[in-house]
Amino acid sequence: MNNFITTKFNALTSEEEAAVNALAEKLAANKPRRIMDESHLTPDQILKIKRACIQGHSGFVE
Repeated sequence: MNNFITTKFNALTSEEEAAVNALAEKLAANKPRRIMDESHLTPDQILKIKRACIQGHSGFVE
């Protein structure tokens, strides 16, 4: 037989639901970030980005 691991979730409280809705509204209202032009990156930053992509990371470069 297949045994699957399941996780039980508790219902959100009204405060938690309000916080989720507020965050969703904030994310929907924000302007998208300007795409960084690769020509403005240092070779070290490009190398860090390539390494992060290979390792499966996403996010910001320091």
